[in-house]
Amino acid sequence: MRSLRIFKNHILEVLVGDFLEDTNVNIASCFQAAGVDLAALNSLTVRRQYGDEATFVNKDGRKQTVPVGELEQLQSACMGEFKENGAIVSGELVYEATVKEAVQERRVKFFTVVHIVDENRKGAARSPTYQYATKFDVDGNDYKRRVAISHVLKAGEADRFSLKIGMDKSSLHSFTVRLVYNGDHELISPKIEMLGFVPRSGARLKRRVRK
Repeated sequence: MRSLRIFKNHILEVLVGDFLEDTNVNIASCFQAAGVDLAALNSLTVRRQYGDEATFVNKDGRKQTVPVGELEQLQSACMGEFKENGAIVSGELVYEATVKEAVQERRVKFFTVVHIVDENRKGAARSPTYQYATKFDVDGNDYKRRVAISHVLKAGEADRFSLKIGMDKSSLHSFTVRLVYNGDHELISPKIEMLGFVPRSGARLKRRVRK
């Protein structure tokens, strides 16, 4: 991945460089360059909240309790031009794929919204507690993959899990997901179109592992 761009009224760019599977990118310097006071925001982190009041530890290291509305005003004053507590982050993933023995450069563009303050995220989905995995064929048609899901929930409980899908080569897949639960109940997803890509380095690694 060559770069990430963070922008509101102007563009700030971060060079990411090469990586094999995943990487973490620190974009704090971009927010600071745009006028965000991260040190002050850190001192406004909520430690406890009861009703309409929130308690935090101020710059002097002392606990301070204020109405939630006042705390939001203090936080907003530290956010520079990002008053809505969010910035658009866009990027471009560049990789090479081998198609019919010819190497082609592929690009995947993406964007997301990064929140500066994400505490007390009402309605945010909880993190997955487990990851399952399966593998798709590169040239197959009309086949099924069964993944044994082992989750037990009590009445009123909620949970999330993720499904990781692998393949030997970059390929396009069209499929649906059927979730069977409580014996004979099921949920069927809409049709999903997924373009999966495997860098040449990843394909070579898989071949070595198989040998």
